[in-house]
Amino acid sequence: MDRLVVDTLRNIEHILDSLEAYVPHPEAVEVNGKRTLRYKEKNIYQAIVQKLARVVSGLNAALMRIKS
Repeated sequence: MDRLVVDTLRNIEHILDSLEAYVPHPEAVEVNGKRTLRYKEKNIYQAIVQKLARVVSGLNAALMRIKS
């Protein structure tokens, strides 16, 4: 089971990497005196990439929690 979860997560990360290639990269901007990355345009494709990145991050965090 654990191997299946890890393999599936790696596949999702690979898909995320592929999707990121289709949207413009975020640019460094200053917000409240701090440098951060922001997308210049605001479109649905960038939103999907951001949502998927959050899902991957959350799944990685959950997996780390389970392993510890």
